[in-house]
Amino acid sequence: MAATDHLQVEQWFHGTSADLSPGDVVQPAAKVGKQGEPGSLEEATNPHHAFAAKDLGEAHMWAGMRGGAKVYKVEPLDDIEEFKSPEGYTYGRSSSGFRVVGAAGPNPVSRDDAMHHTNAIKRQEEIRQQRRSRSSELAVQRTPGLAEALERLSSVILDRRRVL
Repeated sequence: MAATDHLQVEQWFHGTSADLSPGDVVQPAAKVGKQGEPGSLEEATNPHHAFAAKDLGEAHMWAGMRGGAKVYKVEPLDDIEEFKSPEGYTYGRSSSGFRVVGAAGPNPVSRDDAMHHTNAIKRQEEIRQQRRSRSSELAVQRTPGLAEALERLSSVILDRRRVL
């Protein structure tokens, strides 16, 4: 028995709507000229990294949010940064991407649990957007003259739209 026999390679999963084959590379959205797949909050806000999940159910959930149900076993092409979601799930992101090893198994999570989790993620994004909006409102209140400048800019834009 070799000294490394007890070591196991970490298993990662990537959920997508794309048809992939073993050997294909899941690249960051920016490297393939995309903004990120619809429904993918991390990819849409961080197009310079490809993402994978350690939990098969989570990968299925992300695939479902993209309108697909394709989940693949993947391995990172280089070092990855691991992080945990507020729910405790472990994700990895890589600036180089992940190589597809093969298809993953069926979703181990019930449809109701998956829907509940999907709704929770969408709600978190709504809250983030509300916070950003509120931060903008506070910035306008704290900056003298900014509100008037924004009003003038809005009226100029509306006037130009009427002309067109």
